[in-house]
Amino acid sequence: MKGAVQQRGSKWYYKFRGPERDPSTGDYPWITKGGFDTRKEAWSACRDAMREADRGRVVRPSTRTVAQFFAEWFMAIEPAIDATTWQNWKDYAGAYVIPRIGAEHLQRLDGPHLLRLYRKLLVEGRVKRDRDSDMYAYWSDRVAKGDNATAREVSLACETTIHAARAAVRRYKSGVIPMQIPPGLAPKTVRNIHTMIHRALVDAVAWKYISDNPASNIKPPKLPRTRRKVWTPDQIQVFLKSVQQDRFAALFLLELTTGIRRGQLCGLKWSDVDLDKCQITVHDSRVVVAGHARDKAGGKTENADQRNLHRPGHSIGVRQVARGPGPRARLLRY
Repeated sequence: MKGAVQQRGSKWYYKFRGPERDPSTGDYPWITKGGFDTRKEAWSACRDAMREADRGRVVRPSTRTVAQFFAEWFMAIEPAIDATTWQNWKDYAGAYVIPRIGAEHLQRLDGPHLLRLYRKLLVEGRVKRDRDSDMYAYWSDRVAKGDNATAREVSLACETTIHAARAAVRRYKSGVIPMQIPPGLAPKTVRNIHTMIHRALVDAVAWKYISDNPASNIKPPKLPRTRRKVWTPDQIQVFLKSVQQDRFAALFLLELTTGIRRGQLCGLKWSDVDLDKCQITVHDSRVVVAGHARDKAGGKTENADQRNLHRPGHSIGVRQVARGPGPRARLLRY
């Protein structure tokens, strides 16, 4: 296999014959790439490309954009990954990646491109409207004028659901004021976006769209160390007293006394509850995908499923929930 480099204008490019015939023409295709500043850079890239071609990793030049690749990628991986993961990744790409680098050629994407993307997302990446602050600004303005803003008025003015407006008005009346949300994304969100991009580019390499994965050579933003706030027993008691008449009172009580995941809690069926033995057996989950609830078989991970098998029934004691006529009656009623 022989290669050649030539100058075209102020730039250099290389070309060589591919080692395998094109099935559609029967000819050995030319593999070319340009844009190099010097003859030496072109020769170095040519030798690397020929070595990759010998290994069967021929990457043909393409004008495929990042947006076009992601559209193809999401269609290809949908049957192979969890529905919630697929939807989250698709939302990340549509909101944060494609609007910023979607027009870039996939083969020109490199580490600096991705680092600049992450930096922008950290500084000014938020695209979701802060509805809570909008509702509070409208509600507080009406109250300052002596008006009694109803939840329906807040909902119509701020374009939210009536349920969100009712909950917001209750918070504001009790003195809970929304915190100002920064314009940038949280480092955890940007790390999630990096994970999605890295996985996508792994497939791009496997499909021979690019020769290497630029996301493998950079580090995502560092997560700051934070301490989670946990309710005290007194705060838990205050909360439980405040929701005694709520239709989800039993659900709140069960969550506080067992600590099972939210999806597993929502996926519980009466067949999983044994009030006589004071046990709950966790099997499946209920998740939300694209705004619709879906039942999901198994736990969050394969390891969780294996633990379910190793621990008989994966049963969780619910004596605190079932003890006494009050909670037990609520469980039976709900």
